[in-house]
Amino acid sequence: DGPTRAAVRARSLTDRCTIDGSQPFATAAAAMLGATANVCIVGPEHVRQIPGKLFEQLACGRPLLLLGPPGSDAERVVAGLAGVTTADLGDVDAISRALKALDERTRPIGAPPGFSVSETIDVLESALFSAIP
Repeated sequence: DGPTRAAVRARSLTDRCTIDGSQPFATAAAAMLGATANVCIVGPEHVRQIPGKLFEQLACGRPLLLLGPPGSDAERVVAGLAGVTTADLGDVDAISRALKALDERTRPIGAPPGFSVSETIDVLESALFSAIP
């Protein structure tokens, strides 16, 4: 949180940015479910990894912007999914286009009635452990 807070202050963005720091899963899930859109960032060092947060955000049924290196494993996972758009983390113009496209294509998807992030994650976890010994 320290470097993030310092970067926000250095850019005079404290009135536009809120940094909540680490939160309990239930709090984070509620925020993701209530978000206009979620953003998942994949750093260049993780090009061949798929962050667990990506699956949590997909399970929330909200529009999603994936930022990271082109051709990353995470990008391949979301390729062609409705409500998801991607952009290279270092390309400001691509991010701008992706945000505009996300807004136009995905007026809120919303979670279905009775949807439970916790139950969905439990099912995904069971399925993955069953499929991958």
